[in-house]
Amino acid sequence: MSVSNKKIQLIQILQKKTRLLSSVLQITRAQKLYIEDEDAEKLLSELDTRQKLIDEILNLDKTIDRVYLNQLIGEGDPQAVKLDNEIRLLLKNIAEEDKRNIREAEEKVTEYKNEIKNLKSEKERLNKYTNGSAYSDGIFIDKKK
Repeated sequence: MSVSNKKIQLIQILQKKTRLLSSVLQITRAQKLYIEDEDAEKLLSELDTRQKLIDEILNLDKTIDRVYLNQLIGEGDPQAVKLDNEIRLLLKNIAEEDKRNIREAEEKVTEYKNEIKNLKSEKERLNKYTNGSAYSDGIFIDKKK
């Protein structure tokens, strides 16, 4: 394969990776809304879609000639440098959004745990209050001294 064909192929792979990462970022941002709205179905659906995109990106990464890419970046090839910078920025943004989403989801889980704990306490309190006395016939208290 000639050098120019190899470069064209590498640039096309990087462009595709950039598009896929942009889609992952959009999905990651949408997940925040599903977490806030507590819409588990849509969240899980988006997670599946996102995972498919990540798998596709990982397969693309296997086809990238890292040595050649680093050589192009080192030589200051404008397309390679631009795409590499875009990819790095997208990865950084995805990581930041992921951290926020995870933190938000953990807060929701903690909130649910506290609600369940409070409901259990309330149930126990109600059961103690509403349960009849162990002595259903009454108790005789002798007042004579």
